[in-house]
Amino acid sequence: MIVNKIRYGRAIQRNIWEIYQSLSYRNAYVKFQSIISLSDWSYFSYANSALYDGIFFHAIKVFDKHKESASFFYIRNCNKAIVENELDRQKLTIEQIETVSAKLKTIRDLTHFHNDKKYIVDPQEAWKKAELTGTHLSQVSDKLWKVLNALHILHFDRPSGHILYDAADIQNIIDVVRKSGVIL
Repeated sequence: MIVNKIRYGRAIQRNIWEIYQSLSYRNAYVKFQSIISLSDWSYFSYANSALYDGIFFHAIKVFDKHKESASFFYIRNCNKAIVENELDRQKLTIEQIETVSAKLKTIRDLTHFHNDKKYIVDPQEAWKKAELTGTHLSQVSDKLWKVLNALHILHFDRPSGHILYDAADIQNIIDVVRKSGVIL
């Protein structure tokens, strides 16, 4: 049973926006990585770093289990039967989502939003501790994107309107920059 339909609907919209951002940043980051390797601190190095951080910054909001957070878990708690049905349709389990949530929380707490003193010397150790791979995050996030969009349609009787950025233009952008004489 939905206690507050307005808050529930807004939570769906916000979580779609956050996962849309995370997945679009991921698509751009992966495409960018496939085209060039960065060796200096040019604009593109900063853009690359921002894309990487954006993947996690936005995903953390969707997978947050804090009781005051209007994350995916809030949506599930508001309308469990409907959400579970959509999870089943995508062959996604709550356990898979909880696993990603716990791994993202480790990253959030140790390196992404805090500089944990145990990991300040070697932040990569925090990532090893979390054991979260890009592939695993992508698999769960891609399915959760579909679940959230289905929930949007069920709640608002229309699609969210968000279309994931496919990064098809990045090659053209890099080609133009290279033709101008900039060495990447």
